[in-house]
Amino acid sequence: MPGLPILRIGTLLILTVSIVPGTLAAQDGSDDVTPSLDVPPIRAGSRSGRTATVDPASEACPPIAVSPVAPILNSPRVDPPFVPYMLGDFIGPLANPMTDIKVGVGESPRPLDRVFYRFNFYSNLEPSHFQDVSTPYKRVNLFLNTFGFEKTFGEWFSLGFRMPINSIQALSRGTYYVQNPIPGGPAIPRPAPPTYNSTIFGNMNGIVKFKLVEDLNQGYMISGGASLSFPTASNQTIDPGPSTASILQPFLGYIVTRDRFFLQGFSSFTLPLVTVQSMIMFQDIGFGFWAYRSDSPSAFFTGFAPTFEAHLNVPLQGPQRAAWVFEQAGLPFNTQFNLTFGGTFEFWHRATLGMGLVVPTVGPIPFDCEFLAQLNVRF
Repeated sequence: MPGLPILRIGTLLILTVSIVPGTLAAQDGSDDVTPSLDVPPIRAGSRSGRTATVDPASEACPPIAVSPVAPILNSPRVDPPFVPYMLGDFIGPLANPMTDIKVGVGESPRPLDRVFYRFNFYSNLEPSHFQDVSTPYKRVNLFLNTFGFEKTFGEWFSLGFRMPINSIQALSRGTYYVQNPIPGGPAIPRPAPPTYNSTIFGNMNGIVKFKLVEDLNQGYMISGGASLSFPTASNQTIDPGPSTASILQPFLGYIVTRDRFFLQGFSSFTLPLVTVQSMIMFQDIGFGFWAYRSDSPSAFFTGFAPTFEAHLNVPLQGPQRAAWVFEQAGLPFNTQFNLTFGGTFEFWHRATLGMGLVVPTVGPIPFDCEFLAQLNVRF
């Protein structure tokens, strides 16, 4: 029959269309819910140096923790963006052991795992006081060395510890003058003591830090906590400060990131546990940006971020009335507004070296200038 070949050809095509898709589905194995070998993909941006594979599902739906900095830095990492530590500014009246209680000095609002060393040099402390010829010393410099660490417990909580060691240099005036007990009489010259040099422990300090809220897509984080100083200072020859009192300092911290730029700061105040003699409010804010950042896992120099910080330190009792011990020594604590100019270098994606210069702007100024450097290693 003439239509028989056509009928055979049509039947063959129908069988082919019916059989081939089933064969391909069986070869695809998508219905097999128990694969013979489960190899988890390596997260993109691994620091191990091996070739990273990306889970196709993560490409379609990126995780909520994607850093807003990552697109700018061409980095596939999903970790929170690292923001350099605050450089800081504060010096209490005449190098007293309070110098290291301020949370905004050498800290990050984010809980981190790290060890650190910080160096601060304050040139010519309280120059308006020591220019008076009635004082036995004419110039006082402070070298502050601080060692410490911070350890996280989970993602939201950390404990930190600081141990400051103060080296004080007080230059002798040679001869100074005291008031004559006879009214109208001339001032009486007195030989000044020799130049004073001393290295002493300051007040050790512990810090508890909690991350309160964080949104990586919006690029912000808020934290809170408190620091507590312990009265471990060992000498008050030059230092009339409250080295025998413990001081609690509650604080709030924050970080905001936008592309390469970041903003961070602390708001805190001191609460002496014995008296109210040293209640001081601190407001610290810093701006910066990553001028250079490398995401290479084998790079030595991986980033540089210039920063600018503004620090406001206000005695809550008002100017000239912060602490009776300072008043007795003629060293009242006045409102300070200090500016910090500096930058942070990053190495191996985990070590940072920050350096800065602090310039006081409100008189009577607490020091001529301050140089600081801090080394942090994250682990």
